[in-house]
Amino acid sequence: RFASARDAGPAPAGAASAPDPGAMGDMPASYYFERWRDRRAPSRATERLLGRVDPELVRERRRANYAAALEAARSAGMATLFGDAPMGVCPLSCPLVTPDRDAWVTRLGRAGIETSPWWDGGHRSIDWARFPVAARLKRTVTPLPVHQALEMADMDRIGAVVSKQEAPRAAAVTG
Repeated sequence: RFASARDAGPAPAGAASAPDPGAMGDMPASYYFERWRDRRAPSRATERLLGRVDPELVRERRRANYAAALEAARSAGMATLFGDAPMGVCPLSCPLVTPDRDAWVTRLGRAGIETSPWWDGGHRSIDWARFPVAARLKRTVTPLPVHQALEMADMDRIGAVVSKQEAPRAAAVTG
């Protein structure tokens, strides 16, 4: 089942640790909501494209890709933030708990696997020192891609790359 942040347990061996979680940098400006955007409608092109998407197919493909990424992480002895996806969930990514998110994003990118430093920076109005578990997760969670454009051959390649990385040997984080 999905874990809550408080169930995240101890940091993985070698995990990046900031002496002062409150010193987290600001998140990118594009992450902040801009009021003018709530009055915008989607373009006609976006509406046409969305009309061609089968939500059930998207969910099935993402769930299958998530299961493949999860199995690869488990086989490599890597910690994951979540276990099996509950019925009906359409995963955005398969979040690994790594020693250093930014280093992992760079390694994966060099291997041709596109991902992002999810949760980069912190909202400027939050005192991150009050939320050390959230601050640690922001520095250590690395998303593996599971989007619907990926085929099983892609997931096999992602699994092979993950298994070759130096990983903290820990069980999945579950709650």
